Amino acid sequence: MTRDELLQHMEQNRTELNALLEGVPADALTRPGACGDWSVKDVLVHISRWEAEVIKVLFQAQQGGKPQSEVFNPEYLKVNDLWHQEAKDRPLERVLEDFSAVRMQLVRRLKDFPEKALTKPGNYPWMKHALIVLVQDIALDHEQEHLEGLKIWRASLSA
Repeated sequence: MTRDELLQHMEQNRTELNALLEGVPADALTRPGACGDWSVKDVLVHISRWEAEVIKVLFQAQQGGKPQSEVFNPEYLKVNDLWHQEAKDRPLERVLEDFSAVRMQLVRRLKDFPEKALTKPGNYPWMKHALIVLVQDIALDHEQEHLEGLKIWRASLSA
């Protein structure tokens, strides 16, 4: 996948997710049950935090070092729990602002990242594959997973 293809797919996913949430009352967005015990707000925090980690990886990779990021932590479920606890009292308005701002920053960083550095396998000794695979996994596939779950949640609101 090229950078432009990735960005296009990311935009499509985000447009679909935003449309899904449009018109949903705040109390429904903060009510547990959208994804297990998590509310929609919790899911948005979760997506944003992982995307922020991708931004960190991209920045550190451009600086020439081995990135220090939770994306390389095999105990990601513990990371998810920690982040959930840290953000559970964060106001919905701030979560929505962060959700948008983190994505804008990620898109900006991807556009500024050299295409070959992003897509060439073996470019970084700390990666088994091209860096774009990591970005796709977290910024596209991960969000798509949650989008599918949120579609089910949204349909349940109408039932």
